[in-house]
Amino acid sequence: KADEEEYQLIFANETLKQTHYDFILFGHRHIPLSKKLASNALFVNLGDWILHYSYAEFDGNDVSLKKY
Repeated sequence: KADEEEYQLIFANETLKQTHYDFILFGHRHIPLSKKLASNALFVNLGDWILHYSYAEFDGNDVSLKKY
C-alpha cells in the first residue's frame, strides 16, 4: 500500500502511539489527502492551491479538506 511508504503518515502514526491528537495537519508535499488514523485522529495534507486548488477548513470542531 502506498500509504505505508508516505513518510508523513508514518510520522503521524508513530506520534499517535505516544500522544493523542484530534487532527494532524501537514503541508509541503502538495498531495491533498484526508485520512482517519489510529484513535480516530484525522490526518490532513493540505495539497496546494496551484495544481489541486485544495485547502483545509476548521469549523471549530472538525477539519475538512476542500477545493475551490
